[in-house]
This record gives sequence, C-alpha cells and structure tokens, in this order.
Amino acid sequence: MEQFLAVALANGLIIAAAFSGMALITNDAVLHVIQATGGIFLVHIGIVFLRSRTALDPAEVHRAARTTWTRNLGLGLASGLLNPKNALFYVSLASAVTTASPAALVLYGGWMFTLVLVWDLFVAMALGFRRADRRQRDEG
Repeated sequence: MEQFLAVALANGLIIAAAFSGMALITNDAVLHVIQATGGIFLVHIGIVFLRSRTALDPAEVHRAARTTWTRNLGLGLASGLLNPKNALFYVSLASAVTTASPAALVLYGGWMFTLVLVWDLFVAMALGFRRADRRQRDEG
C-alpha cells in the first residue's frame, strides 16, 4: 500500500516542480543523471525479478512480511521520481496550462495526485492484492 502512496507522492513532487516553473529536465546534466539513475534502478528491479521464485515457500512469505514500510515507501518514490516519462509528461502538461491561476494549478495538481493514487490502488485490487495479502497473513 505504501508503494502506491509513494508513487503518487513522487508524481506530486514532479507536478509541483513543473507547475511552479522548475523544469529540471531542461538542464541536460540533471536529465542525464535522472536517466542514468532510472536505468540502473530498472536493471536492479529486472535482476531481482529474474532471481525470484515463481512459488513462494513459507520462508519467502515470512521474509516478505518483514519488508519495512520505509523500504516500500523508498521503492515507490524511486520508481516515480526516476521515471523520466513522469517528468516529461507533467512538464508538457504544465506548459499547456501556463495561463491558469495559482489556485487552478493547485486544483489541477491535487486532482492529478489523487487520480494517480486511485488508479494505482484500483490496479492493485484488480490484480488480487487483497487476496495475496490475506493469503500471506493466513500463512504467517
């Protein structure tokens, strides 16, 4: 659950930066650092995925249960902040609403933050997050 909140928070940070005129991706050095760090993060996630087992044994369930809230929050933030697509999308969107009032920008940003969070939670529930969580608690 905290990963979904963190992804929405990351999007919120990018939205706030874009709507306040801080287009970090226009600086080539910053953009290259974001791209390189995001690429390293994706390679790491890919390696973890390839090394994972298809069926969880009881030891794996207990290890997964020990995953901390802050670790999940960090993974979600990294996923959202290191995705150059997010920055590109929100900066291009900010350029389309340059004539909007500050109050309207806050409203737009809040709406987008909420939409990302609701969408992520919906996808998690649709993919059986509750069922997997319940099974994990029953076995633990």
